[in-house]
Amino acid sequence: MSSMAGFRTRTAVKQEFILSRLRRQIVEGEFPPGSQLPTRQVLGQRFGVSSATLQRALDQLIHDGFIYARGSMGTFVSQRLPFTKNYGLVFPASDIPAHPWTRFWVALKNEAEKISQSGDSSGYSMPIYLGIEGRADADEYRRLVKHIRDQRLAGLIFISPVKSYRGTPLLDAPNLPRVAIASESSDNVPTLRLHGMYEKAMDRFRDLGCKKLALVTSSSAAATGELQVRWAEGVAARGMAVRSYWMQVLDVSYPQAARNLVQLLMRGPEEDRPDGLFIGDDNLVEYATAGLIDSGVKVPAETKVIAHCNFPWPTPSVLPIERLGYDVRECLRNCVDAIDKQRNKEFLAPIIVPARFESEVRSSQ
Repeated sequence: MSSMAGFRTRTAVKQEFILSRLRRQIVEGEFPPGSQLPTRQVLGQRFGVSSATLQRALDQLIHDGFIYARGSMGTFVSQRLPFTKNYGLVFPASDIPAHPWTRFWVALKNEAEKISQSGDSSGYSMPIYLGIEGRADADEYRRLVKHIRDQRLAGLIFISPVKSYRGTPLLDAPNLPRVAIASESSDNVPTLRLHGMYEKAMDRFRDLGCKKLALVTSSSAAATGELQVRWAEGVAARGMAVRSYWMQVLDVSYPQAARNLVQLLMRGPEEDRPDGLFIGDDNLVEYATAGLIDSGVKVPAETKVIAHCNFPWPTPSVLPIERLGYDVRECLRNCVDAIDKQRNKEFLAPIIVPARFESEVRSSQ
């Protein structure tokens, strides 16, 4: 038994050596895309291994997308190699009920799956890695690290700040471009930032003739209190009224509270009732609009409503509302472009995705 175990170990070591050597030769361009590998006989002699051991190594390279076989014609290097077309999308939480997902994350995940399943016209795919943060012992984390070490990824797209990945291959692996969808830069990882939604909503309410604005948003968007100050100052600067109790921040893990809250906002006398309501987080939309229905206020005759949206995945609403937000397709395209520019050593300008109304999103497609 020990003799057989030792044989299997030696075979595995030889197989890994072949994999590593051929993979490196492909990555470094010694075997460029479309080129033909030496015959199996030549490779077997070069590495001093049996045909079975060589075949297992080649089968793994085929599985990983580095090469393909054309029967008697031989084995060739893939035209689109994994490290030029696979953009890994890294989620800190796993897709289980114990970790409530925001609609923004869901929209990103949905679009990544569409890209990978339908075969994007540009030829790239977007593998998804779930539950990575703080899970070094988890299978998904190990899968991602293996893909990094096997050079199967063009780069990584983090959908949250990267600080928690310090000291891991996710940040330490050399020559791996990275980008994070985050509000603050960290660890020399470029960021994609979403910009201008609240200001654009205020401008629209002013143009609609609103005089009194209310804001209902989530604690994740208004964690520091800066948003409330910016909203109050922006509303006042545009000649509209705002009161402290018209600005409400809710915990997104309990969005149902938005229903009662909006009903209370709209149940007062007309002089104390907002004529414009911005729902700043699409996780709250269906509950906030239910509160409007409960209050009996007429939308849009008495109150204009603008609601955040992660296009093209809107939250359902039975009321006529305007949707304003960010196109996750645009976000992912910008992330892919940023990774490609890093890989090509090109200058990378700050990545800003502006807020758009639904009509603007449709016209840009």
